[in-house]
Amino acid sequence: MYNIGSLITPLWDTRIVYRETFAMIKEGDTCKAPFLYKPDRILKIESYDGAGVYELGRDCYLDGNEIHMAPGTRIKMIDDTRSLNPENVDDFSDITDHQIAITYRTTDIWKGFIPSNQIDNLISFKKKIENREKLNIVLYGDSICCGFDKGAEYNSDQHQPEWPKALIDGLRDSYAYDNDEDVQLINVSESGMDSEWAYDNVSDRVFIHDPDLVILGFGMNDSVEGSVYAKKTLKIIDKIRDRFPKCEFVIISPIVPDPKAQGSLEDLERYQDQYSEALSSITSRGIVLADVQSIYKEILKHKRYADITGNLPDHPNEFISAVYAQVLYETLRLN
Repeated sequence: MYNIGSLITPLWDTRIVYRETFAMIKEGDTCKAPFLYKPDRILKIESYDGAGVYELGRDCYLDGNEIHMAPGTRIKMIDDTRSLNPENVDDFSDITDHQIAITYRTTDIWKGFIPSNQIDNLISFKKKIENREKLNIVLYGDSICCGFDKGAEYNSDQHQPEWPKALIDGLRDSYAYDNDEDVQLINVSESGMDSEWAYDNVSDRVFIHDPDLVILGFGMNDSVEGSVYAKKTLKIIDKIRDRFPKCEFVIISPIVPDPKAQGSLEDLERYQDQYSEALSSITSRGIVLADVQSIYKEILKHKRYADITGNLPDHPNEFISAVYAQVLYETLRLN
């Protein structure tokens, strides 16, 4: 069941890794998958949807930094003759059916990028918190911000909420208002949209909500180089600031799509791996970066794309969905 504490515990600073996901893909006679950290003690092994619970020894076993399937396992596997082709839409909906989630203890240390708290760079927003003024946080992004980030539209068991809900639950705890309803997250995101659409629709989507803070989460559907994407993002910010001069901004660097999907989705050119660096160049007081991408790239050094995807081409699954919540929470929590 949903536990806000475990969900927003930062992956880069924890001794317990919650529900790390692993794709069970057979390669010849073996079926194995790598851990992000070296496991010291396995606490739980379950199916992606949480409906099935498995046993170490009976269904799988550890070998160094990998989980291996045991003979006669009850865990569903993808046969090595099955094509996991991002261009095959039939594969999109059931990749998570062949993922398992493992919770475990570790003493390994995160060696990659670590997000920082940036509330002090959001001066107007922080002052509103300190004065206990009502907060309107507007989330404006694409399908990942809509919640299509973990196969939610394919699985009926909503045991983990979409990351925007986890984020606002965490922030309400952090800000400690007497009335939770005084801290609002208004999600006006739209699936399949890019930064051009965002600019054209900002009046209808954002202005009506009188925003104190806008979280921008586009980029996955853009097909422009990083420097161009950063300029488009600044155009959106400037348009909002013309109407709301005190509004401040968090911009999310998106995850990167599957390299094998290059050019396969509506013939888009893929430049997402440039967006973290490009967006960092436009930050300033009142504009901060929630760098999900740098965390994601570190995870991909240790795990396969299939282990952490929700639909193969470009959506995260639950494990990475939680990372979105963790990075945004770290960015916006009170010290």
